[in-house]
Amino acid sequence: MSNPQADSQLPTVPTSLTGDEVRSRLNAMSKRGKLPGFEPEEPGALCSVAAHGTPFDSKLLIRIDGGDLSFECEMNRLMPCIFAVLLVVTVWPGLPLTSTFLTSFDWYNSIMASIGMLAPMALRPDKPLVTATSPKRHTAVSTKFLPL
Repeated sequence: MSNPQADSQLPTVPTSLTGDEVRSRLNAMSKRGKLPGFEPEEPGALCSVAAHGTPFDSKLLIRIDGGDLSFECEMNRLMPCIFAVLLVVTVWPGLPLTSTFLTSFDWYNSIMASIGMLAPMALRPDKPLVTATSPKRHTAVSTKFLPL
């Protein structure tokens, strides 16, 4: 099995150009619209480029070490933090409210009682409710639970 840490490494690109030449060529590409979010001055790196991705955007840092260009993606922290805060603020208050509201109905309590009674039987590993060894047996087992 492969190492996921080794697989996530971006490749290095050998070059005979100096850092200033690489930066000037990338700057020319960005002026033509080929590199969105190009930043020629980046602390700790030669330059950076916007890396638009899913689910959150990142910044691609370009470094030069000897004659090799190395790349590293750094995720922008603002959007994941905003997403987490919105998730907690909008979803969590609805859970206790919905649970309290639904328990006021008798039909919900009867469903929860029957699920509580059937769940231990359904979760037994030694006797599953439906086995799919053959299509004919599967149909016979699954239809016997239907109220016909």
